[in-house]
Amino acid sequence: MRDFRREVSAASDFSTEFPETEFSWSLTRHLRFLRCERAYFLHYYAAQGGWDGWADPVISAIYRGKKAKLYAEWLGELMDAAWKAVLDRVRFIPEPMRARAFRRRLEEHLFARMTERVREAAESPDYIPFPDFELPPDDLFRKARHDLAEALDFAFSTQYPSAILHFQRPNRINRNADYEAWFGEIRIWSNPGIFWSEPGMRCSLRLSFREPEPSIFQACADIFAWYIRTLFHEENACSTFLAAERGEWKGFEYSGNADRAEELIAGSVAMMRAKIRPGRVVYFADFPECGVPEICRCCRFGLACSFFREADEE
Repeated sequence: MRDFRREVSAASDFSTEFPETEFSWSLTRHLRFLRCERAYFLHYYAAQGGWDGWADPVISAIYRGKKAKLYAEWLGELMDAAWKAVLDRVRFIPEPMRARAFRRRLEEHLFARMTERVREAAESPDYIPFPDFELPPDDLFRKARHDLAEALDFAFSTQYPSAILHFQRPNRINRNADYEAWFGEIRIWSNPGIFWSEPGMRCSLRLSFREPEPSIFQACADIFAWYIRTLFHEENACSTFLAAERGEWKGFEYSGNADRAEELIAGSVAMMRAKIRPGRVVYFADFPECGVPEICRCCRFGLACSFFREADEE
């Protein structure tokens, strides 16, 4: 059996075999690689086996970090799942009554799921606050409810819910869309949010609880355009993002470019694969930490990373 504690004590020699599962790509994986290669290594390689109750505590800590959510991610997942679930339920309601039913059911579904998640956290002895900030469950409930309600109020002040409901047909909106496509031999994962068909155009809508980053929004729009071209053989795609910029909710629209997405995917895959040594082995030392305080402070691998940092200093 491997002695991970001994290997941690010589962190530069820490290595692991490349997983036998296929190599896949997503924009999230790409951004994680760019922001911090150390976090990328811990997430995709070092966490292997951390789910096992007999795993070394260091590997278990890495795995817990992999499964942790940032607060904005958690809110975004709740919102995305709620929209898709409720759109599926209201699509056969006559259009004049559909908008009112949609908002009412959306709020009911969203806040029920949020309450359920917070209650589970409060009752769990293993409750871990979000890596980006710490809140006890009661305060988390109040903040999450406020932030979700604020996002919904803004979303329904725009034309997008009406457009989605107007163009909604059983096979024209992504009720159960397959979020994977292939770029050569590489499986590409993409969650375009809510998307629908308008005359001559595929449109997508996402609510983001992160501070807007135009370069990321544009990359998402490009990936959506590539996704639409690959799966539906259509060229025109537009992506809209609703996000709070310094606390003020706004809408951001981007036209996607599928060719640019292909260039991004190809270049990103090449960078990631260059880190895999002969024999399908990846080495800790090949993945330096970013060293940016703003990124490290909110990193889900803070505890695990400190093991390696302390080992390097000994």
